[in-house]
Amino acid sequence: MKLQDVYMFFGLLGAAIAPFFGGWDVTLKTLILFFIVDYISGMIAAGKAGELSSRRGLEGIKRKTAMMVAVVFANALDGLISPNVPVCRQAVIFACLGNEGISIIENLGRCGVPVPKVIIRFIYQLKDNSKGEEN
Repeated sequence: MKLQDVYMFFGLLGAAIAPFFGGWDVTLKTLILFFIVDYISGMIAAGKAGELSSRRGLEGIKRKTAMMVAVVFANALDGLISPNVPVCRQAVIFACLGNEGISIIENLGRCGVPVPKVIIRFIYQLKDNSKGEEN
């Protein structure tokens, strides 16, 4: 099997599943990026603390998979209540971005990496704003 065939397979797979997520836009790309950064920073922080565990890593993957299921669910709801405006999908993605952002900041702190306060405030504001009317 050629490398080009592998690329074609994943391209077709992505094209087939993207509609379930509401398309491949900047919010979904950012969420995927946050997932990757959180996972890697978590592994680095755990390794530095001598707490590296495949079980905890698997739990992180399960949690991220559940978040993606929530995005698919919210996208389906949008199809029913607001087909042209992805309100539910965006709310779920922003809530997930807030959670992942907080986790990344915590992981960086465990690694001794200073995080500017403006970024910390932004992430917590993102998390708070995702709660909507509950505040």
